[in-house]
Amino acid sequence: MVHDMLNKSRGAEPLACKALKKGVVFKDNTLYTPMKPEILRGEIEMLRQLDGRQFCLKLIAIYETPKVIYMITEYCGGGEMMEYVGSLKEDLTTEDVSRIAFQLLSALNHCAKNQVLHRDIKPENIMFQDPSQGSPLRLIDFGSGTLDLPDRKEEDKHTTFAGTAFYTSPELFQRAYDQLTDVWSAGVVLYVLVAGYPADVLQKAFNLLQSSKRDLKTLPGMPDNMPESYYELLAAALTYKPNLRKSAAELLEFEFTQFHKHQDDEQILSLEQVAAAAASADLPVGEASRVRRQGSVSLRGSVSRHNMFLGFKRFERSLTALLAALLSKKELDALVTKLKIRAAQQHSSEPEGPSSFSDQNNKQLAVISMEELRELIREVADGNQIFETMSKLENAEVYSSFAYHFDLLFDFSKEGGDARGFARSGSTRSDTNRRLSRRDRQSIRQLASSAVDEDYSTSSMRELSRGLALQGNNRDEKKSKISVSVSAGNLFGLQ
Repeated sequence: MVHDMLNKSRGAEPLACKALKKGVVFKDNTLYTPMKPEILRGEIEMLRQLDGRQFCLKLIAIYETPKVIYMITEYCGGGEMMEYVGSLKEDLTTEDVSRIAFQLLSALNHCAKNQVLHRDIKPENIMFQDPSQGSPLRLIDFGSGTLDLPDRKEEDKHTTFAGTAFYTSPELFQRAYDQLTDVWSAGVVLYVLVAGYPADVLQKAFNLLQSSKRDLKTLPGMPDNMPESYYELLAAALTYKPNLRKSAAELLEFEFTQFHKHQDDEQILSLEQVAAAAASADLPVGEASRVRRQGSVSLRGSVSRHNMFLGFKRFERSLTALLAALLSKKELDALVTKLKIRAAQQHSSEPEGPSSFSDQNNKQLAVISMEELRELIREVADGNQIFETMSKLENAEVYSSFAYHFDLLFDFSKEGGDARGFARSGSTRSDTNRRLSRRDRQSIRQLASSAVDEDYSTSSMRELSRGLALQGNNRDEKKSKISVSVSAGNLFGLQ
């Protein structure tokens, strides 16, 4: 957080400062590869063009040093969508969901009017201005985005793959897409908003979403008290064939998107109250239907579902760092190879370019059950120490049935490469994303391994593994140095 002390009108207003290091960063058990200059320039141009209007993040200023680029934006104190919902004192209501849907679609409509494709709409790229229930959102991180050329014809399609697999549209997988790919991703976000991220049945949920013939009410975790108007909106956003899908502007006119505007003075009803009112003999059929349609309903368990995912996300990152540290280089490379072979066996290879559109996308996510992961570890290494340490991770037993995103390991191994035949879970900033050098991989693995020794007790590991950051200097300089610093945060999240 920073303040603009030279601008009196904005001096008291907090601003956010995002520091983009010109090199590899290992932070919070996550590996971040450096962003190419042209990608950063594109993001800045899109933010300037959107000008912070219609729930898009406002860019204030850009500063650059030889090692770091500082991006100054408006401050969003409510956190990312999952964090925001998880911090609420009360569960979400259908009114809240309607408001979020309206604001997100307004941002996408503003993008479309300015020829901007975001291409990575997901909960992590939706932030809220403050932690209060009803806080306005901001669409952030346009690093995966692109601009439509002014002379682009309607039939011309984009072919570069970008985004995060679970939220990716069928046509983007086919590499022939336009603005409507963002509408699909917004539809998946609205599903996750009410149901939580289905980490325990991720492939099943993905398969249902990527099928043209499915009942959206059967999606895992879907609350049983969502109004029909919500499913109408969701079905329109998740229409499988893009030529039949509604635009963001059209979805803004849907009943559920407008629903929150009529609820300011309405009492929030429980499911039982709505059912009783709808079944009342004193109400005519039309009036009962209106009550069912217009009553704002509390979505029980929505806060706990989002907190469950946040906990798993921490567990997954800790597990990734643990495997990178405890497995030898040879063992890690062997494990990654087996994971890639397993993925290739379950799915045919990814198409090289635009292809004919089918009614089913058989894309395989880069996930594996925890039990399957254990079996593969046993095949490449003596897993006793690893399994013992894994069991000490926070809530390890709770997450034993969840799906681990194994592509998180790829940047630690020379065998990672460009994995084909399945959809990578993390954000892909287009096909120009930079790969790690051999030196980077070795330095990171040596650094992580130095925090782990079989003679260390759990308490010693907790003290020695307080987090680490690895950053490289500008790769354009003749000499590149790796500097290591200890920062707050538990590397492995051990109990």
